[in-house]
Amino acid sequence: MRIQSLQPSFNESNSYLDIVANKEGRVTLKVLSANGLMAKTVTTTIGSGNQKLALDLNDLNSGVYVLNAFNDGEFVKSIRFIKQ
Repeated sequence: MRIQSLQPSFNESNSYLDIVANKEGRVTLKVLSANGLMAKTVTTTIGSGNQKLALDLNDLNSGVYVLNAFNDGEFVKSIRFIKQ
């Protein structure tokens, strides 16, 4: 699995994660605040191929966050974003 981008990286409510997967799998997204506290965890199943995964970020306060993505428990990518 490969994560290409999080769009938009400055957002107010929703973002989309562009994912390319060569097989079906379980994706876990852990969102950490700038001070390292867990703000949100999302777990979902994805299919193979290119896809956009919608992320509802309405429950986060304004600030800087880091999204850590895992595929079947294996770290894939870390993305920094700002919630306005």
